[in-house]
Amino acid sequence: MYKIEKENLEALFRKIAESQDLILPIKKAGQTNFGLWNEGEEADLETLKTVKSGKDAFFPQSETLYTCVRDGKKLTVEPEELRSRPFVVFGMKGLRCKRCCSSG
Repeated sequence: MYKIEKENLEALFRKIAESQDLILPIKKAGQTNFGLWNEGEEADLETLKTVKSGKDAFFPQSETLYTCVRDGKKLTVEPEELRSRPFVVFGMKGLRCKRCCSSG
């Protein structure tokens, strides 16, 4: 197991976010939810129960599959790109990660 000082977490988050999407508990408007971290956002690793589960990173409740664009009488359907960038989920309990990712 690796350990890191709390004051170095921001640098770790920055390094991870350079190459991958980083999903972790973020405090916004007094609530803590798992979300995509951007520099300057307040990570909240102390809250035990978030409003939204971290499982949404693996199984989102909704996704945009395609977009319809109307130009006069012409209608075009454009498929959305699937998430192809690797991501890291930080701040999730190990057992919960195991349940999200196990096949059985």
